[in-house]
Amino acid sequence: MNQIKYTINPFIAFLIIGAILVVMSCYEIYGRASIEVDGEVINKLVVCQQPKNNRCVTKYIILSAAGENKSYSAGPTDQSLSRDFAIGEKIKKQKWKLSYMADERIINDFPIVFYYGLLSIGLLSIAIWFMKRKYIGVA
Repeated sequence: MNQIKYTINPFIAFLIIGAILVVMSCYEIYGRASIEVDGEVINKLVVCQQPKNNRCVTKYIILSAAGENKSYSAGPTDQSLSRDFAIGEKIKKQKWKLSYMADERIINDFPIVFYYGLLSIGLLSIAIWFMKRKYIGVA
């Protein structure tokens, strides 16, 4: 009987882990960069998951310069702005920038070096998988 042998690339973990790291780092960087807020905090509400009261989200009502009420939610991730803005504080975050201003203070609290590191490790892992698959003979 003919038996067909399949070889599994042992470096497939490099591809999987690399893809996860690339997606995770790009998601966080894009999430912070895409935020646009400009106005004064007029109300805030902190909501936490129950029963352990963790993973809190602060929901802000922001009065824009045009007099419109806008809402912004700051969650427990790096992509969110601070969850500790005081009522009356003026916030300005421009789209596609990672830093923001709170009462004329520039705040640059996004860990960009960490996420660039994750992105680099992920891309390197994917490159290793591509190089090693040629030597193993997996097409």
